[in-house]
Amino acid sequence: MNGPAENGVEGHRASGGAISLAGGLRLVAFDLDGTLVDSLGDIAAAMNGALREYGFEEHVPERYIEWVGDGAGALARRALPAEVASDEGLAGKVAISFRRHYQLGGHRRSRPYAGVAEMLTALREVGVLLAVISNKPHELVEECVEEVFGGGVFARVLGQKDGAPPKPDPSGLLGVMGELDVDRSRTAYVGDSMVDVETARRAGVAVVAVSWGFCGRGALLAARPHVMADSPDEILSFLVNYASEAGGSGVRSV
Repeated sequence: MNGPAENGVEGHRASGGAISLAGGLRLVAFDLDGTLVDSLGDIAAAMNGALREYGFEEHVPERYIEWVGDGAGALARRALPAEVASDEGLAGKVAISFRRHYQLGGHRRSRPYAGVAEMLTALREVGVLLAVISNKPHELVEECVEEVFGGGVFARVLGQKDGAPPKPDPSGLLGVMGELDVDRSRTAYVGDSMVDVETARRAGVAVVAVSWGFCGRGALLAARPHVMADSPDEILSFLVNYASEAGGSGVRSV
């Protein structure tokens, strides 16, 4: 791999030229929370509002780090007291309340991680299609993407919809690939959780894990993604070298 001076957006533009993707990569799909956006504050505020509505104890935002990633229903079950967590009816009501509180509160605490906006711009400039595929409720994903990034950045934005299987089922990712007419060899999926790694693996696409999100770096390394990225620049470096790197074995640090 290239040395530090050659990595990332700035390194690839140092000579004044545009970056290029040697491997013919066409689609990069991303998880949202913990990957593109630090949204923990909004998630915690919305679920705490739902818990408060039903008379249950609230939690500090940091507690939600270990609970997010599998959708609103799973989040509600994990946030509820153990003695009632198995009550599916109650968990469903709390999940609905969570969505309502989230929509009322908006995404005012959510911010893109440092370097993410620049990475997305660099990929779009070389014609790569971008997508978001999340287990957060679909309407909240659409609202968050619009508020944080504006319109026109992503070719597809997909959140969890009623009746559709959540990640790690690859149906959502494969559906987006089909809609955009991009095959497995020209697709990468980027996420911050074990769920994301498994989603990409089941879809048969390049697996990129990021260390700054809601899952520990050690656990992600053990899941053996194609690459472990510690910054958005490192994601870009891997994608630029996609043809030569994606086919190798073992986890790569960029």
